[in-house]
Amino acid sequence: MSDPTINITNVGGQTTTQNTIGGVGGGKSNSAGTPYTTPLQTSAYTTSNSLSATNSPIPSHHMINSNSSNNLSGMVTPGGAGLQQQQSSITSSTNNLGLLGQQQQQQQQQQQQQQQTLLQPFTTQSRLISASCFEFFYIEMIDCIMKSSSDKQQAHKKLDKLGFKVGHRLVERLSLDTALFPELLDAVKFICKVFWTTVFKKTIDGLKTNHKGVFVLTDSKFQWLQHLSFDSSASNKDCSEYVQFTAGLIKGAMSNFGFKCIVTFDIQQISTCVFTIKIES
Repeated sequence: MSDPTINITNVGGQTTTQNTIGGVGGGKSNSAGTPYTTPLQTSAYTTSNSLSATNSPIPSHHMINSNSSNNLSGMVTPGGAGLQQQQSSITSSTNNLGLLGQQQQQQQQQQQQQQQTLLQPFTTQSRLISASCFEFFYIEMIDCIMKSSSDKQQAHKKLDKLGFKVGHRLVERLSLDTALFPELLDAVKFICKVFWTTVFKKTIDGLKTNHKGVFVLTDSKFQWLQHLSFDSSASNKDCSEYVQFTAGLIKGAMSNFGFKCIVTFDIQQISTCVFTIKIES
């Protein structure tokens, strides 16, 4: 087999390149100067300095004339506009869906924040109030109940009932995430730590028990007695009405835990209170 040969000729301002193998086939030119190839020629291509419709290597049946292209452009343009309108409508709908999703997420977040706010204990920043304002309010509440009662015993009953309701509701809120207490001592410890800290910003100073249903809680600096003033010339310095409400708080909290009890108290010094819890069988 002989080596392939490449023949390059210039015909009519065009360059014709022919590749023949073994001398089989070849390129010829007619009188008009248009090159053609024999059927046995393996490959032939024409290169020119510039490409146009006449010398384009694309076959004629794949080419589109200017009139047909204009017609096609006229046919395609309305469809393209429709597609653009559809795309714009799809885009607007997706944007609307995105806005609706964001609004729903915001509403869910607001609901979760409201639920968390309701479930948070009173020790959080959102539930804090002025201690001095509360003490003034507490003093006025005691004074109003004492004046509206016929005697001191009736006033103590009113304060005890009021404290029972508040303590029952407060401990329900504080123990939402806490499991049930299997033992009585665990419930009393919850009162001494969590419950007392929520109300007085401090824990109980001392806890004693005989393990027979009697517990003694000591608060050496009872907050609601520290700022009371007494008349030095007065013979009666009883301030038990300012502590009876707290006894009702303890009784209501223990009742919520399922333990019925009797709560008594003793004021040993100016601001030291001792609470005794006796569980009823």
